[in-house]
This record gives sequence, C-alpha cells and structure tokens, in this order.
Amino acid sequence: MIDRRTRLRPVWKWTRDHCLEAGSDLLTEEAPVTIYLNGEELVTLLATPEHLEDLAVGFLTAEGLLAEFEHLETVNADYQLGQVWVSSSQVSRLGEKTFLKRYLTSGCGKGTSFYQFDDVQRTAVLPETVGIRADQIPAIMREFQQESQLFRQTGGVHSAALYRSSGEKVLFREDLGRHNAVDKVLGWCWRRQLTIADAVLVTSGRISSEIAIKTAKAGIQLLISRSAATALAAELAEQVGLTLIGFARGPRFTVYSHPRRLQTETVVTASDSSSARLEAEPSILSVVGTANSGKTTLLEKLVGILRKQGYRVAIIKHAQHFQIDYPGKDSWRYREAGAVAVVLASVREMAVMRRWDREWEPRQIAATLPDVDIIITEGYKWADLPKIEVFREECQEEPLFPPRQLVARVSTQPREEGIPWFHCDDVEGLSRFIIENFLEKKHAQS
Repeated sequence: MIDRRTRLRPVWKWTRDHCLEAGSDLLTEEAPVTIYLNGEELVTLLATPEHLEDLAVGFLTAEGLLAEFEHLETVNADYQLGQVWVSSSQVSRLGEKTFLKRYLTSGCGKGTSFYQFDDVQRTAVLPETVGIRADQIPAIMREFQQESQLFRQTGGVHSAALYRSSGEKVLFREDLGRHNAVDKVLGWCWRRQLTIADAVLVTSGRISSEIAIKTAKAGIQLLISRSAATALAAELAEQVGLTLIGFARGPRFTVYSHPRRLQTETVVTASDSSSARLEAEPSILSVVGTANSGKTTLLEKLVGILRKQGYRVAIIKHAQHFQIDYPGKDSWRYREAGAVAVVLASVREMAVMRRWDREWEPRQIAATLPDVDIIITEGYKWADLPKIEVFREECQEEPLFPPRQLVARVSTQPREEGIPWFHCDDVEGLSRFIIENFLEKKHAQS
C-alpha cells in the first residue's frame, strides 16, 4: 500500500568527516487540498494528504460555515487530485460574512489559507551569487539557538534570523508561529530597503513550501533550519534555485537542493573520507549490572529504537578476554610475527585487532570509532561515565550503585530513589530519556 504521507528524495548530508555524502531521506508530504462547498471553490490548504474528509469538515466548522450537524449532506474526497467536495443544506450567513475578514493564521497548522501556487511561476529563479562555508553553518546554528530567550522561558515560540553569508547576524525575531517570525524578519528588511541578496535566512521550524517560496520571493538564496523540510518544499526549492538546508543540529546538516552554494573541498558518495573530523564528540554512557541482569537484551532493543529515530549508535562491550583469530590462521601468524595491528576487511565489514600494554578507557576507544551520535558501553563499572544500572531483584539482593552515582535505574520493581526509574520492559521510555538528556541536549549545547 502506498503511503501518501511521505516521499523519498535524494539529499546530501554533511558529516563529521567534513564532507558531503549523497544519499536519500524520507520527507513528510505536503499537498494542496482544495475544499469545495456546494460546488464552489472555497479555499486551498496545505496538508498531509490523509483524512481529508475530516480536514474539510473541521475547517468549515471552525470557520463558522457549517453550524449544525444536520446541515451536512455529503463529503467526498479525491485523494489523487487533492479535492474535497462538501454539500450542505444550509451555510451559516455569519460565517459567510466573516470568512474573508478573519485574521490570517500563525502558520503552524494550516498556514495562510489562500496560498497560491502561481507564486512559484511568478518567482524568478535565484542566481548563484552567494556561497557559505560548510563549517560556518554549525556556528550559526549555535548562536541562533542561544538567542532564543523567549523559547527558553516558555518553550512555545519559533525563531527566525537573518545572517550574512560571512556568518554575521543581522536580525533575530521570535513569534508563536514560524510564518510570523519569518515575516517579522523580512518586513523589517523591506521597510528599511535593506539589501539581502547576500543573506541567509535561518528558522527554527519545519520548512514548508510556503516558507521556501516566501524566502525565494525575497531574493534570499539560502534557507537553513534545525528541523526537516517537506517534500514539496524541497521540490519547489529545486525549481526556484533555493539552497535548502535542514536538520542543522550539532556538526551535521542535510542539504535538500542546490548544494553548489556550499563551499567545501569535496563532495563524496561514500562515508570513507579521511578528512579531519570536526571537534564534536558523541555522547557516551554506560549500562551496568550483574551477570544475567538483562543488559544485553535491553541494549539490543534500545539500539533498534534509537536506529529507527535516525541516531547512529556504537556499542563497546567490556570483556575479560576474547579471541577472534586462532593459531594457524593468517591473522594469527601476522600478530605472532610482531604486527602492531591486524585488520580483517571484507566488502561490508572490518575488524581491527591490536594489543596494548594497559587497558584503554572507553573514551580512548571511542576516539577510534566511526561517525556516531552516541556510544553505549556494556560494563565498565569503574569508568567515570554516566551510568544506567539494570537491577533484577531475583538475581541480586542489592544494587551495585547508590542513586547518587547513577543517572537512571532499570528494574522489575518500582524504586523511589530520586532518580528516573524505568521498568525492564519500558525500553521506549528509556530511549526517550536518553534522547532528551544525551542527544537533543547535547545538540542544543553544541
């Protein structure tokens, strides 16, 4: 069954290896939906193309055009054309009088109702006269996120800002709607006839097609957000020559269109670049517990959930001893001959074997790992790392660590210790805790 809510499209991702990787991303679909009332075209909304019948009726009742349930006769939707036909035996006269006089919405839901796709045809294709260094984008986003005092106070606003391509901030504004915040920035520039052809627009909210077209009509060539872009926004940005950058969090970001404005030494199609890494370490935490406490089962489920959320996870398992190669094997012979390290490499996997005189700490091992978002160790009770203890009452009498030495505890029975507690089966809850405290918070601080 086709999922109309999403669309897969090619993108380019900037990684910690200081390069662009060509790939693909699943984007939220944004489609025009035209509502007809008693045969007359009323309004076109931009929406996720599902439950269109409910959308049409909800809109009409909210606008006061449908006052009584008994007045509603039929509702028919054409999902291919994006049209909904509503028949009503009676239309509210008050609703008809006030419909065109209402305030425009903030844009967080339906956006400006009378959105015209003619705007795309009327928008001139942007020239390619502005570029930005790839390493400037994380710095701009760090400053942008630190500016939002009102968001830190309320958690209920969007932000928009204008930067020069050199990284210099021109203006910052906040509003409860992402459209309003952008309008405040562009209106300020328009009233002062400020030249913004070399500017970069930054927004905190999802990049919809309306935001993309609004940016292009202002003559701005680059639009950056910490959130995702919709499929339609990426498609329209491609048409009008706009460089669209989303998921700008920490050292990474995703380029949806026109990556040529990004100033970088190389564009690669595989994650095998040997370029210098950006100075951004992944989060590290340790899951500890006695034998048979369920650490491995918990971590197996946790890795799967984090992977579905788009995070790259590495596991370091502490072991007293282990053996990969055996006497007589080629790798064993190389090591016995004195090789400092032996690497076994195939088409899709690699194993590195090396001896050391003393045990390495987890952070030393982490420095040798590929580009990941979070590293979780199993074991390392002695390491100075944030710890989550898995405690099973049937396997041991007392926990290994007191609450003050843990960030959370996982067990079969509730424990009131002043730290977060999760049931052994509540891996979803534990994953949210880790995302909020070790991934999103780190991105906000980086």
